[in-house]
Amino acid sequence: MRKYHLFTVFIIILIFVLVIEPKNYNRIVEATQRLHGLISITWELPCPNIIKTQYDHDEEYKRNSLIQNREIHNIPNNIFQIYINNDKIPIEIVSNINFIKNNNRGWKYYLITDKNVDMWFKDMNDPTFKIIYDDISVSYPAAKCDLLRYLLMKHYGGVYLDIKSSSKYPLDNIIEPKIMLFNWCFFHTKFVNICSLPGSKRKRKTDNEIAQWVLIYPKGHFFIDAVLKRLKVVYNEYKNDKNINQCIYHFTGPDNYTDSVSELANSENSILYPSFVDKGLEYNSLSSSHMCYSKGKHYLNVKGKIIN
Repeated sequence: MRKYHLFTVFIIILIFVLVIEPKNYNRIVEATQRLHGLISITWELPCPNIIKTQYDHDEEYKRNSLIQNREIHNIPNNIFQIYINNDKIPIEIVSNINFIKNNNRGWKYYLITDKNVDMWFKDMNDPTFKIIYDDISVSYPAAKCDLLRYLLMKHYGGVYLDIKSSSKYPLDNIIEPKIMLFNWCFFHTKFVNICSLPGSKRKRKTDNEIAQWVLIYPKGHFFIDAVLKRLKVVYNEYKNDKNINQCIYHFTGPDNYTDSVSELANSENSILYPSFVDKGLEYNSLSSSHMCYSKGKHYLNVKGKIIN
């Protein structure tokens, strides 16, 4: 009976929130999808059969060669995604990539894979971070992706999206003059905020965590410089003290990004949105948990050091 009353109260609150703020509907839908993905990762639920194919880098090169360089509020027209530590790419991800390209015909698109990642490092000519990249354990491809996304923003600028992520709207219609930052919570409204779940393996450092699965930056922005500076400090700590507890969130992930950016962000140089959903951004546009499309375990389920 007590559980029934609690459920009834929850439904009443939910209806109240939706009535007062109709836009919360999209936030609730996205939160429900993300919750399902978290459960799949935590309980390591079985995945559907994933059909894979080879990505056509030659087609990408030809497409990009036809697009002129330009900027939207100082943001170069580059879209970056990363898919490393995998031999082939799922067809559903290719469909997501094609959607992004078709929705942004005036934007160059780049997919960084094992096939071309060394070429990108050679072009960036950033040997210190290449050493760090190589020192990151292959069991933590997410940490390698974290480092890569920051370097891409530093050296080229543009928009970075996780391989599972997308945008419903053309980027030309989304980008603002100031740096765009997004709160990273399951549910965020004026009335109800849920930023973590009981029993989750992921303990958030702060309820004001900023999402870094989407980055929108001009080339060489000082926010990114601060993130890379902190990352290098943590790397040296891990490298020189084998007894220290290593944490991907603290090293390359959202704890680093949030701490570094929060110290510098203000109303003059950035906009902090309560929800990325409001701008049409999608954390996971795929039909299953993103771990179903990757090789190996999710980093929440990996044991062992990030830096040996």
